[in-house]
Amino acid sequence: MISNEVTVRKPASSNPAGSIIIIDDDDSSSDEEAKSNGRRRRGESLQACRYREAATRAKMPPRKVPPPGVLLGNVNAEAIQLTLKLQNGNRRDRSTKDIKLWCRERTVASTAVTKFLGKYYLDMKLIRSRERLRFAKACVACLHPYHGNRPTFDICDAMWRMLRALELDLEMSAASGVAEVFKYWHDEKIYCRHVRGIAMEVEKRIVNMHGVGGGKGEDTRG
Repeated sequence: MISNEVTVRKPASSNPAGSIIIIDDDDSSSDEEAKSNGRRRRGESLQACRYREAATRAKMPPRKVPPPGVLLGNVNAEAIQLTLKLQNGNRRDRSTKDIKLWCRERTVASTAVTKFLGKYYLDMKLIRSRERLRFAKACVACLHPYHGNRPTFDICDAMWRMLRALELDLEMSAASGVAEVFKYWHDEKIYCRHVRGIAMEVEKRIVNMHGVGGGKGEDTRG
């Protein structure tokens, strides 16, 4: 009958006066602490080690993918919410002549669109046709100028990326009105030049609004 076996080992040369006693027990909690201690950094407490490991696991992609039915429902539900958010923001900021409100609503919209793309970029085909068309129309509405002011670079870039990720067919692209805003929206090379041109134009307008335009001899062109 061997319940607890005590083994005495010779110490290392760095500590000749001491001895290490290892007790082999069936306590799972002690084994867990030993494993945690093995991953701990020098001078790091056990609690700090656990927090660090939890943060590391949180940054890793999820191991389990939701079932197809659940994923389909999640994608379409969030697409509907984002579409309503874009539509409400477009109606609200166009009801006033306050440019700051318009810019703020567009920035919030571009941030929401970017987050949606990062989350469901590989699952965009799961969006139903009706919701896909409404989503595209809401994105196109954010690209229209407002009192002569065009959207900023980040807003245009987010909306164009979303429209390209939706993979609209000819019928949907015509119904959404994206070709009226930019005829060659599907061509990546022309798209990059177009968005960069918008960015330079917006930058020039901002410089003129703040009165920071260069003096004599300075080139203010992008």
